[in-house]
Amino acid sequence: MDEQSREVFETIAGFWGLSHEQPRDKYVVLDICGEGQSPHVDHINLEDLADYNLDFLDLESQSSPPQNSRRVVPTISVILYFNAVGGIRFPHAQDCGTIAAERGRIVMFQNYNDSQRPDHDPLAAHY
Repeated sequence: MDEQSREVFETIAGFWGLSHEQPRDKYVVLDICGEGQSPHVDHINLEDLADYNLDFLDLESQSSPPQNSRRVVPTISVILYFNAVGGIRFPHAQDCGTIAAERGRIVMFQNYNDSQRPDHDPLAAHY
């Protein structure tokens, strides 16, 4: 990770008041493009984070599919656009419309209402 990408991740973490509990030199960035996405809620495969200390994570407060309890819905989702193609839509959220992609635009949202955990918020479904 170079200084420019470090600044991006630190800025995003700062928006939520997050600190780096376990500083890393690498981050995984998922690039999804193309048409045909259906409404979905983001998931993280905890097996991909095997070298992290995840003792802080209360799995009973996380939503996961019945077939894989190690694939959980994160508390926060962050979308960072690198171009001005497409956008994001929350189909179950009234009057939201499409948030158009713009280079550098950051869309962040919570996937839970804490009082309803471990169920994730269905309004977080997006495409």
